[in-house]
Amino acid sequence: MLNKNKIKNKEKGFVVLIAIVVSTLLVSIGAFIANVTYKELILSSSTKSTQMAFYATNTAVECALYQDFRIDQFKVNSADVDYPEFILCNDDGDEVNVNKLNFIAGESQSALNEAISIYEGSLAENQLDEKEVRNSGYVRIKVFKESIIVNEGELDEMIIPGAKTTIEVWGHNKKSGLGMVERAMKVEY
Repeated sequence: MLNKNKIKNKEKGFVVLIAIVVSTLLVSIGAFIANVTYKELILSSSTKSTQMAFYATNTAVECALYQDFRIDQFKVNSADVDYPEFILCNDDGDEVNVNKLNFIAGESQSALNEAISIYEGSLAENQLDEKEVRNSGYVRIKVFKESIIVNEGELDEMIIPGAKTTIEVWGHNKKSGLGMVERAMKVEY
């Protein structure tokens, strides 16, 4: 009888050991899955921010190209130092929802026949909502126009105004703060 009690006590200890091993294994698997999920969420958030910055940049490039090709707002000559005060990117007649990129700096160096215009602004749908403006795509555009001087002889010079244009755009997923992502594009023609 004494032998049977010893065997039963050994079996009880074995069951406890298996239960501890199995529970440790399940906790480890749960921790691994939680870690992978956390990393996927961070990656997903980063991808969304990058995508928003890229789309803001692309939109601003298209807007600047439209202003230059269709409306001819960016000019170079010695008499023209009046820059447009803003660029409208989606003027559909609704004054609240117009994406207006404001003029912040400009230079004209007529001796060098070049002009630089710099604009920045938010691409928020509702420009009156400060929170939306702060957390929406934000862009900065630099338009550089340069006239080309062609020498046809010793005394003959021909100036081709606006012959070379460079548009540089920096787009952000939001105006400022932690988590701001920047993408840039440069267009030359």
